[in-house]
Amino acid sequence: MSKLRMPPKNTRGVTLVELLISAGLIALISLSFMLGVAYNVRAIESNRRVMEALQVAQYYEGLLFGSNFTQLGQPNLDEEAWEHRFSVNQTYTVDDGRTNPHHYNISFRHTGWGDIAAAGSNSLTASIPQNQDEWITNEWVGQYVVITRGRGEGQIMRILSNTNNTLNVTQDVSGNSSIPWAITPDNTSRFFINNGKTVHMTVTWEGMRPGMAFHRTVLLPRPGGRLLN
Repeated sequence: MSKLRMPPKNTRGVTLVELLISAGLIALISLSFMLGVAYNVRAIESNRRVMEALQVAQYYEGLLFGSNFTQLGQPNLDEEAWEHRFSVNQTYTVDDGRTNPHHYNISFRHTGWGDIAAAGSNSLTASIPQNQDEWITNEWVGQYVVITRGRGEGQIMRILSNTNNTLNVTQDVSGNSSIPWAITPDNTSRFFINNGKTVHMTVTWEGMRPGMAFHRTVLLPRPGGRLLN
């Protein structure tokens, strides 16, 4: 009688190459996991800094609204004056006790008001205060300029375009036609764009990504003034 033969057992062991491949795969998976965790932690921290920057901007916006309008943005303020803090760069520190303190730098650009150096039938050339920057070309298009003192007081004109110190304006508040001043202002006149003072705030911080600075524009209305009746 013939005996039943069993198939031979596979006695081949795991080779060194297979061990190395397995170890490499495990290491790669572990590294990917660790990188993913590190990326998420970094993203969370970055988002946290952005939210803190927003809160800092809102905090300083509140301080601006609590300032004395006539002193805000004026040159040569006494260092003890409340409004002096808005004429120099500020540093705000957030420290929750769990991480290293976060420092935020806040700068201010005051603009949008001054005396008139000269005016034409449809133009206004400003005498920009010494502590204000020159205007950015066409930054005021579609806004309104109000004469608040001197010749032509009370007039409201729409801004059609602007250079670094001159507004091209029309009496037509819709901006659809060019209508000259009813009374042309002169160097006795004072103006406010949008009947207030404009403050551009910029908040920056260490380690922020390029272009990540937080910008906020605040218009502080002239007390008792109305833009359009």
